[in-house]
Amino acid sequence: MNSIPALLLAAACLIIIGFYAVAFVTALIG
Repeated sequence: MNSIPALLLAAACLIIIGFYAVAFVTALIG
């Protein structure tokens, strides 16, 4: 099993989670 797609998927999930976290905090502040 190639680990590259899994690594890219994990990175994409972290980016999406981080984006939603920033948007949520911004909504709370603003």
